[in-house]
Amino acid sequence: MQEKINKVIQNLKIITIMKATGKTDKEVADYLGLKVKDFLEVIASDSYLTEVWEKAQDKLVSDIEQKFLENTLLQLEEGDNTDAKWILERTSKKYQKKDQLDVSVTSIDDIIRGQGK
Repeated sequence: MQEKINKVIQNLKIITIMKATGKTDKEVADYLGLKVKDFLEVIASDSYLTEVWEKAQDKLVSDIEQKFLENTLLQLEEGDNTDAKWILERTSKKYQKKDQLDVSVTSIDDIIRGQGK
């Protein structure tokens, strides 16, 4: 196991870049000459490695979100507001769909107590 950990640590910068640019866990593991299961076990075995790996994933997600928003703004300029409406409905209470239900649960005890009044 120590040999696998050393392999990951020695290549940490490269594999972080690979993850941040969209390479899959399998592609990274193949680059290191490890099985995916072993590679993920090494990442999970150390809190620092886990944090670095998750931050690389966050960077990738952030880049994708940025590109999505850029495309949405381009669509808006062309008159298509479908994606913009979808984003607003999920990120702003002001634009959330009005047909959401407010479900409250009443216990049987509350119902019985209410009948006595």
